[in-house]
Amino acid sequence: MATIDDLKYLSERRLEAVEILSNNNIHDIARHDSGYIIEFALKAAVCKEKGVRNYPQKQEYFTHRFDNLVKLAGLEEDLAAKKAADREFMKNWSITTNWSVHLRYQPIGKDDESISKSFINAVKSDKGGVLPWIKTHW
Repeated sequence: MATIDDLKYLSERRLEAVEILSNNNIHDIARHDSGYIIEFALKAAVCKEKGVRNYPQKQEYFTHRFDNLVKLAGLEEDLAAKKAADREFMKNWSITTNWSVHLRYQPIGKDDESISKSFINAVKSDKGGVLPWIKTHW
């Protein structure tokens, strides 16, 4: 059972890992694993919203979908306001929401450097990055 601290740690460590993968031309896995950065961060935000230390072990919480996690974290209004006010964030949110856990089944070699780098940048950028926004809520 993951705690809020575990989820934060996993999110930040996964970011380090995807940067190493991308820098070593392992772009498919870098892109796939980038989605978990956002998933773990949103799950930490869910814990904060619910006032719990451990991520809930109920069926409705077993999801990889960012839109479901945003709802569970009570961030729908904040997300809408952030997208409306910050064009760069809106662009980065659009890039990251193209992620799916099903990317793991994508044929190897489909993603190139530009795809993984743009995804990683959308996640971590200090200017409109998705992870910095989520961190304000975890």
